[in-house]
Amino acid sequence: MALQVNGVAGFARSGLVTVPAGTKTATVGQVPLTASSLVLALAQQSMGGAFVKSAVPDPPNSRFTINLNKAPGVDVPVGWFIAN
Repeated sequence: MALQVNGVAGFARSGLVTVPAGTKTATVGQVPLTASSLVLALAQQSMGGAFVKSAVPDPPNSRFTINLNKAPGVDVPVGWFIAN
C-alpha cells in the first residue's frame, strides 16, 4: 500500500482558483510541474451548462490554465490537484 490516511490529508499541489464571471479561463502560477504532471480540475458549483473543458499544464513556466467551455455569468470556483 502506497498511501493510507485516516482523517484529513493535505496536499502541497492542490487548491482552489476562481474563473471570473464573463471569462473562460484562469491560470494558476508558481506550481512545480514536470512533463508527466497530470492536472485534474473540477468545478465546485453548477454553472448553467458551463463545465471544465481542460486543464493545460505549462511545465517550463510552472503554471497551468483551466479552460471552461463557455463564459458563465457568475464567478466559478474550480478545485485542482496535480499528480506526478
